[in-house]
Amino acid sequence: KTVYSVLRTLSLQFFTGGLKKTYLGAEIISYNNEQVILTPNFKAALKNSYFKKLLLDLLKTSFYKAKDFDDTASLTRYEKYRRRDVLRSLNWNEQMVDQNIGGYVQKDGQFIIFVTLEKGDNFKGAQMSYEDSLVNESTLRWFTKSPRTLNSPEVKILQNPQGWHVHLFVKKSNDEGIDFYYLGEVQPIQETIKELKKTTQKGKQQSVVEMDLHLLTPISYKLYKYLT
Repeated sequence: KTVYSVLRTLSLQFFTGGLKKTYLGAEIISYNNEQVILTPNFKAALKNSYFKKLLLDLLKTSFYKAKDFDDTASLTRYEKYRRRDVLRSLNWNEQMVDQNIGGYVQKDGQFIIFVTLEKGDNFKGAQMSYEDSLVNESTLRWFTKSPRTLNSPEVKILQNPQGWHVHLFVKKSNDEGIDFYYLGEVQPIQETIKELKKTTQKGKQQSVVEMDLHLLTPISYKLYKYLT
């Protein structure tokens, strides 16, 4: 089931243009009438014993690493994900460039938030100082991008999140690389949502929205202590 899902996602991405330019001429699968089949070129490549050995090694490694993940859910709490891997796990056809995702992205009932707690003085993604922080094992204080107001589309979603799954991914600092821990789903605490002004790095005032996010399942004390 997992292999079929991955192949189907890849084929959809290719034929809708998501991977077409990058892998044009090197397709390994084709997709036709809900059926995923191997391409003639890939079948020919499998006749090369060394290529087949490398492919089998890759598959064995993938299945070994997959044992750490819950195969009954799209995402596994406490495991680490890159931004692009989250979109793949949620089966989005559109694969966005990581830099375009930034701090959060929302689509098709899924609202995904990425937070770097210790940003440092040279944090490239910030126009201003963000004080995102874990208040306790069940609460994260979070700021939207700027400029945003209470009438911004994503804020409206978080003010009325029925029908949306809001996922939280956190890493301690950029020293950890580009992987984020998945902490689970959260709910915005409505009475904490407020608009305020913050000073940008250029000295200008811009509006931003602050809120507390409640984790539906508190994170483990060990991970909480590490992140804080």
